[in-house]
Amino acid sequence: MPETRYNLLTEPLVGTLAADGTRRDRTLPEILAALGQGKELEFTALQRHQQHPWHAFLAQLAALAMARGGLGTPASDPGAWREALLRLAGGLAEAWCLLVEDLSKPAFFQTPVPEGKIDHFKNFKEPHHCPDQLEILRTSRNHEIKTGRISHPRPEHWVYALTTLQTFARYPAPRTYGVCRMKTKMDSRPCVTRAESHAWSSRFLRDARIWLDERPRLVDEFGYSPEGHALLWMLPWNGKEALSWSDCDPGFLEICRRVRLAVLEGAIIAFWATTDGARVDAAALSGITGEIWTPVKKATSKSDPAALTLSVTGFTYQKVRELMDPGEYASPPGSEPRNSRERLWIARMLAYTADIKKNPCGYKERVLLLPAKSCRQGFWETPEGVRTLEVSREQVTVASEIGKILHRSLCALLQGGSQNDGQS
Repeated sequence: MPETRYNLLTEPLVGTLAADGTRRDRTLPEILAALGQGKELEFTALQRHQQHPWHAFLAQLAALAMARGGLGTPASDPGAWREALLRLAGGLAEAWCLLVEDLSKPAFFQTPVPEGKIDHFKNFKEPHHCPDQLEILRTSRNHEIKTGRISHPRPEHWVYALTTLQTFARYPAPRTYGVCRMKTKMDSRPCVTRAESHAWSSRFLRDARIWLDERPRLVDEFGYSPEGHALLWMLPWNGKEALSWSDCDPGFLEICRRVRLAVLEGAIIAFWATTDGARVDAAALSGITGEIWTPVKKATSKSDPAALTLSVTGFTYQKVRELMDPGEYASPPGSEPRNSRERLWIARMLAYTADIKKNPCGYKERVLLLPAKSCRQGFWETPEGVRTLEVSREQVTVASEIGKILHRSLCALLQGGSQNDGQS
């Protein structure tokens, strides 16, 4: 009988740390139940750049379970979550297992393999033995993370790697396509949001509710199907056919790569295959998919509206000012304050250039504590808000001019002459 292992619904695979200092491994339903009750958790094996992908997965999954799985509100009972997730997967428990030997069935973030075999299938590449070899983060100037550093990975490392890869990856090389929730294949999936605190539970409850509230608008404006595909890894994929976004649920959890886990000499390994195209055909949207965390650059005489992109300089003062300016960007629902306590403004994104080898990507983050008055709806369009943006624009201009002057002065000092004298 084909083997199935590491079921997230029934096996405690994810390490957590509770507010009282208690460490324990939990199932996925136990995590959702704890966060739904407002209990604070930390995830002990989660890396910094994986935090938003994991949060996005949990929030979207909760909203899908409440909309499609029979849950009216975030349940406090893990059993209710377990039933809802099973219902969401059409009753197939394999969809929540890391290892499923029967290739005709899905596994967690792994599509069924129509060819029926992996090891002799010519498109599947040399397997990865470390979960971080699947990762979307390369060596960066921010924290210089290398791949292959997890010498003894646990199942939870593969859970985080698969989630991050399948829901946030971009186009790093020919025939390896990225997710649809970004402007172009060379960009990244953005996150600009508000929060009362950094607590996982409050952000989970807030964003799951926003996804749920936004469903009718997303159906009307984007043409999503409220009964469409929700978990895209449930569908077989030979790497050729693409799905239309109009056939998907408004909050669908996507996949962008053909990956399948197996066991070799007692250790988990990952096989992967190239594809002839993206899983979701949404290039025409320019990343404007209704994502609750994606700001949209407004149209100008030279460009059409498009999702936020980020250069390697990250969330600079000027970029932050632009994101807050309603004349520059349309704020996503997640970045609109819902009460006067949501003073934290959080921006997270991976930055890329066209040539990732010449200029590596980096994880970029900016967190600001804004005044309580900024929590009012439409604050930046009030006279006070407009004046604040005008002053900040002036400060950006002045700072730029000062930077140029300092650059010329330092060149003269270090070179013993003008900027053009000698070699820098």
